[in-house]
Amino acid sequence: MPGAHPAAGGAQHRDLRGWRATPVAPGEKLSKQQLKHETTIKKLRATAKETEATVAQLQTQLANERATVARQAEELKAAEKAKGPSKAAAPARGAAGR
Repeated sequence: MPGAHPAAGGAQHRDLRGWRATPVAPGEKLSKQQLKHETTIKKLRATAKETEATVAQLQTQLANERATVARQAEELKAAEKAKGPSKAAAPARGAAGR
């Protein structure tokens, strides 16, 4: 492509006869690979950070739910104790005595 400029597209280098398409130099190839790897690492770190935040949020939510279950269990015990012996417990004792 005589007269073409590198901005026209493709990997082109200047020689004595003008602009021509040539393979990408090894240093350029390595630079592009490194940039690609760094971009991938950056994305993975961002994903890991989001995942850590989600895990922390879910751990907090789990702790809150466990506290709710424990509180409700205590309330149930107190209600059963205040109500007296449950009728469901009596047949179980009778069945055990057979």
